[in-house]
Order: sequence, then structure tokens, then C-alpha cells
Amino acid sequence: MRFDDIECPSCSNRRQVAPEVLTVLCRDCGALLVLDRTGTWAVGTWVKLDENPEDIPRERFLAKRQAVVAQSMEQARRSHEPGAWRMFAYEAKAIDLCMNPDLLSEKTTEAQFAWLEEEVVLGELMTFDSGLQDALSGFKQAARRLKSANDVDVVKEMLARAVALYRTLLGHTNCPPSLKGDSPKEYGRNMVLATLESFRRTLGTRAVDTLIRRALPEGKTTKNVVCPACGRTTKDVSRDQIRILCTSCGTPVAV
Repeated sequence: MRFDDIECPSCSNRRQVAPEVLTVLCRDCGALLVLDRTGTWAVGTWVKLDENPEDIPRERFLAKRQAVVAQSMEQARRSHEPGAWRMFAYEAKAIDLCMNPDLLSEKTTEAQFAWLEEEVVLGELMTFDSGLQDALSGFKQAARRLKSANDVDVVKEMLARAVALYRTLLGHTNCPPSLKGDSPKEYGRNMVLATLESFRRTLGTRAVDTLIRRALPEGKTTKNVVCPACGRTTKDVSRDQIRILCTSCGTPVAV
């Protein structure tokens, strides 16, 4: 695949983007760039996430780009091109933030950039890492066997597979540091809990509540929070808190 070379007008660092990309997030400074390809070179214009870069209805522009980017990501996945997939993923997540301004409780540029980086890195790992793909496939296969409130063993198997998945993910060299505040067991429990919630319509609320009570351990009330700016870990933070200030560098960190 051919790539275009651009320069970020915010920090002046250069990077490559796929020809189909209209918007891109600068990895160095976090600026969202809208690309102008009318000249010989692609030119990046620095805009805020809530601005409309096109003179057309904003929702229509974003929805159209979202569909095109999704197709490009799938093509990159099938042809096993992680670099191309990553570029499109940054645009896809930036579009998500534009279309859902309340997606993040913390609306600072730092929080938006940290969320985008984490989502893209996680997505790339889950898309291209064979070990994580196998673990996720095993979890989905177990979940498909869930039929009634009596399937306690199935939920326990889902939990074991989810814990194994997160143990692999958290041990990966490219795992975002912000994810390392919780244990594989707690992440696995939350994954199973979220999956069970999606079964309420098919199994019924009483059946799901029974499975949760009989098969899942109690969740922890606190967690460790890793600052994405300096890497310092704040231990035993209440899960009821929305965000904290890092005691080392003062950066607001989502809990």
C-alpha cells in the first residue's frame, strides 16, 4: 500500500498516512489533523475534536467517513497490514469522539489523546495477535453454550478463559500502562459480567442474576490506577471515583 508523507502543523513532526485517510491524530502532540490533498503534498490543518472540518452537515460527513474507514480497516485486517489498520483506527476512534462527545467524562486534550492511543493499541493487539485472538475465540465459543440459569459451569469456563485472555494481554510488551492497574481476575470478571448483561433479553433477568450470584466472585471495591503521563501507580483507589490527580505529576487520570 502506498503512503503519503505529511507534516504536523502543531509540532512539525512528520508521519505517513494512507491515501484514503481524511483525518489523522498526531501521535507526538495529540493534534487532530484534517488533510488537504488538493496540492502536490498532503497538508494537515490542526482542528479541535468538536469542530466541523467540512462544509456539509457534520453528522452526514462523519457517518460517511465512519463507514469508509470501517471497510478500509477490514481490508487491512484481511491483508494483514497492521500499519495501515492502525492509521485507519486512529481516524475511526477520532470519529467516535466527534460523534459521541460525552464518551469521556474527562474532556481535556490529554484525556482524549490517552483514550485514543489506548483504544487503537488494544484494537491492534486483539486484531493481529494470534494468542489473543485464540483466547477471545475460546471465550466466545464458551458464551455460545450459555442456554439457561443452570449453566453455572459454562459461566465458570467463560471466567477462566477471560482471565487467561487478560493475563496474556497484560503481559504483552505493547499493553498500554493504564490497563495495568487491575488484575487479570478482575478484568476477566468484568468481561463475563458485561457478557451476561447482554443475555438478559434472551435468558431473562432472573436467570442472569442467578448465574452472576452462583458463578462469579465478588468484585473488588478498589483498584490501582496508573498515570499515563508519568507511569506512577496510585494504589487502592475507590471505583466510585470518576478521576483522581496523580500525586506525582498532577495529571488528571480517569479511574
